[in-house]
Amino acid sequence: MNGPFEQAQQLSNVWIDLVTRMATAGVAGEAFAAPPDAARAARARVFETMTRGTDDFLRSAQFLQLTKQSLDASVAFRKQLNEFLTKAHHEAGGVARQDVNDLLSYLRRIEKQTATHLEEIASRMDEIDRRLGSLEECARKRGLGNGEAHGQVQPPRAES
Repeated sequence: MNGPFEQAQQLSNVWIDLVTRMATAGVAGEAFAAPPDAARAARARVFETMTRGTDDFLRSAQFLQLTKQSLDASVAFRKQLNEFLTKAHHEAGGVARQDVNDLLSYLRRIEKQTATHLEEIASRMDEIDRRLGSLEECARKRGLGNGEAHGQVQPPRAES
């Protein structure tokens, strides 16, 4: 990256070039007329120089380091502020945001564990239902009646 003096020199050279070209082009026309080619070219060079300078500055190690330090300081300040406010709430006998967040986190963990256990119970119930259905199907295939399959004795049928 060029030093500030060199950048100022480049910018002044661009402006001198612009003024010289406009003076030689005889710009004495209407106020809202399109600028002549020399003015457009000079404007493009100015914008290009400004863009390059800004890009170089934003990508410089110094700027990136300064930005990182600023963000780190902001995060540290926010943490200190949260700790201070939590302590103030506790000393006043109130409930702090961190307390509520911890409680919500605990409740979410319990909810997940409960859901996991209910899924296991539902899976076991499905397995029991499948096995019971299989046993009933086997009993039907052997020719036993519904009552006999469950240990109940059916009265003998009267023959006609």
